[in-house]
Amino acid sequence: MAEAYVNFTLTAQGEAIMARVIAGLDITFKRIAIGDGYDYDTENFKNKTELVNEVKSLDNLTMQIVGDNQVELAAKFGKTDITSSFWFRELGIYIIDPDNPEGEILYGYGNMNDKCQYITPDIANYGVLKNIKAYVKVGNSANVNIYITTSQTATEITFKQADWVLDNVSGLYSLPLGAVQEVIKVFKTTEIGRIDTALVDIIHSASGITTLRSLIGFDGCAIAI
Repeated sequence: MAEAYVNFTLTAQGEAIMARVIAGLDITFKRIAIGDGYDYDTENFKNKTELVNEVKSLDNLTMQIVGDNQVELAAKFGKTDITSSFWFRELGIYIIDPDNPEGEILYGYGNMNDKCQYITPDIANYGVLKNIKAYVKVGNSANVNIYITTSQTATEITFKQADWVLDNVSGLYSLPLGAVQEVIKVFKTTEIGRIDTALVDIIHSASGITTLRSLIGFDGCAIAI
């Protein structure tokens, strides 16, 4: 499911750097930072130099050119990379300061605020993987911008056949996924790859827990859409 960032903004420092990029300066994207801080003052986003409360730094970036003057930055983390639960609200992109290689500059900032997502490592037996993609577009000095696509984040949960629990009363197998807020699609894992399956009921409880129910248990994954 698309996370709705409020006014994802190129910061003033980022804007100054990008003007120099157009003139020929090389820049290096350093990391993507995520945080749990609130900030409703969207007009002040461009003046930010750091996140309100950074929770996780992702420096395992990959980058590829995806169009004219546009690059895709990607990073990921799993439940083994975090030690405690948090609300995923903030996202910042940092570059290495071209005037001080030891420093860094917050290039762009966005905040989901009340539309945030709960991330937790407290799910047994299977992994939760979060993929983050940011698309950076460079135009001329009048319209340099950075934006996050509507599908910039996705949660992927993998599981095994042994993770399913049989209910002897109903004859159905169940598998709790935990606090998954997104709309998900379930796939079976086979020798030829992932196969979409509709033979699964997806149940969201009032307490926010998502559970799968099926006539059979199987290896597979649940992916946010």
